[in-house]
Amino acid sequence: MPKLHLLLKAELENVTNLRPSSLDHQWNFQVKCTSCHEQHDSWISFNATDESEIPNSRGSANFTLKCKSCKAQTNASILSDSFKPYTAENGAAQPVLTIETRGLDFVGWRPANGQIWIVEGVESGVVFDDVEFEDGELDWAGYDEKAQCSVGVNGIHGEFAKAK
Repeated sequence: MPKLHLLLKAELENVTNLRPSSLDHQWNFQVKCTSCHEQHDSWISFNATDESEIPNSRGSANFTLKCKSCKAQTNASILSDSFKPYTAENGAAQPVLTIETRGLDFVGWRPANGQIWIVEGVESGVVFDDVEFEDGELDWAGYDEKAQCSVGVNGIHGEFAKAK
C-alpha cells in the first residue's frame, strides 16, 4: 500500500513539540480518487483509533469511501506508531504522521475544529495542553508565566509527501 507523510509547517514562538493531545485526534483531509481523479466534494475526518471493515475484504481501515464518480472502493489508515511532534528546528516542513492509502490521494489538510493540541515552552518546559485552531484560524497565542514571555503557533499548514 502506498504511504504518505503529512508534513506540518508553522512558525513557533517560544514553544516546541506541537502535537495532538491523543491518538483519537480527528484529522481533517481533502481527498481525491486515484482512479478517476475526482476530488471528494467535502472534507473528511478520521482518527487512528477508528476502525471500519473494508467492503469485500477481510481487512479494516480507519476510513473507507466509495468514489461517487467511478464507484471505486478506497480506504486509508493512520499508522499509530508514526506520530511525531513538530519542532520547527530548521524551519522546514516535518512529517508528523504517516497514512497508508489505497485508491486515495490526499490533497489538503486543515486543523479540525474542537481538537486539542499540545506545545511546550522552549525555555520553561511548561506544557500548554489547550491549543485549539477554531473556525479556520491557523494561529494560537498564550503567555508563559514561568519564562515571562509570549508564546504562539502561527500559520500552521500541511502538505503531503510520499513516504519511503
